[in-house]
Amino acid sequence: MLWIRDYRNGIRAIALVLFIVAMLGPWMYDLIHVPAEYACSAPNIRLEGDFCGLPMSGMKALPWFVLGFFGMITQLFTAYTDGYSPGLLEYARSLFFVIPILPLISSLLVIVKQKSQALQSINRVFWILACVSALPWLYSDPGAQAGRLWGLWVYIGLTFVMTLIEVLVLKERSPRQI
Repeated sequence: MLWIRDYRNGIRAIALVLFIVAMLGPWMYDLIHVPAEYACSAPNIRLEGDFCGLPMSGMKALPWFVLGFFGMITQLFTAYTDGYSPGLLEYARSLFFVIPILPLISSLLVIVKQKSQALQSINRVFWILACVSALPWLYSDPGAQAGRLWGLWVYIGLTFVMTLIEVLVLKERSPRQI
């Protein structure tokens, strides 16, 4: 496994390319109510019952989540006239949707600045967070059309493989390098 340490930046570059490919692929469906007696026209796909779905790429869905996250943060600091204030759990749940982009940023920084141990540790933590945040997608029931969400599955596989590689790189270090 010594080769992993020798080629880790090449592996990270390949991971960035796969990350971009995963973000270009479909991650979810934009649901549209269409009664079952009517056909779904392309590019929509009949999902279940009275719903058709338009496949959305990760690149198209991610801005919704990021903007929603920042919107929730601004609501945290504004006064509420109706007495309703979203709970802290909702804010923590919105953070879940920002996590997928963190490994991209940290991997780019690690490739540019290879000698920084702090960046390598942050990169490792971000890949682990992305891997852990992908677990609920594995256990959710996205329906019969889940196989068509190949972008999401590439991302999930990438997070597991990169977490394993980053942990192996850490394990291969000698005690004086840590």
